[in-house]
Amino acid sequence: MQLCPVHCDTPILLVTEAERQTFFERHRSQNEKLDAVLMMIGAAKTSLGGSENASARMELERQKGVEEKLLRELKFVIDHLQVVGPVASADTAEIGTVITIRRYEYDTGELYARGNEQYHIGGYSSTDLRSSPPTMSYDSPLIRTLIGKPVDSMREPEEVLLTNGRRYFVELMEISLPRPAFSLVKAA
Repeated sequence: MQLCPVHCDTPILLVTEAERQTFFERHRSQNEKLDAVLMMIGAAKTSLGGSENASARMELERQKGVEEKLLRELKFVIDHLQVVGPVASADTAEIGTVITIRRYEYDTGELYARGNEQYHIGGYSSTDLRSSPPTMSYDSPLIRTLIGKPVDSMREPEEVLLTNGRRYFVELMEISLPRPAFSLVKAA
């Protein structure tokens, strides 16, 4: 569980309203799976007697434990969700903004610019690298490095250490609000 981007003490997940609905749907579905396993256990206790069916009963109990654990994890996540609304300004890199970065590679003791890249900062589970611009979760190593920072706060490129051990350097070049997907106003 990650701490919120502003480094508060309570572990929370920042999500959009659509993501919150997805977590609630997963919770409902998981409850149904657990109910089905409990019904199978009840039926097995009456029909599976003797030691020859002990392994079948043990497997059902194991499955019950798995489903209960998943349900507890989902409950914990739901209890720690915080829905974020639309962004009002592009002063700092935060969920909902679009950032432009310059990525640098470190080679033979020097930094070499690889070019500019643009990303939309999304909620906890909203990574979509095929969208335009690609959406990255605020929990990704790249975005964690930049979240909460204004453009002028970076005097030099900052190091980003990826989960696979690779490292590179980035510089925050621009922050903007996303363009609406469509407009209800007719073009003149």
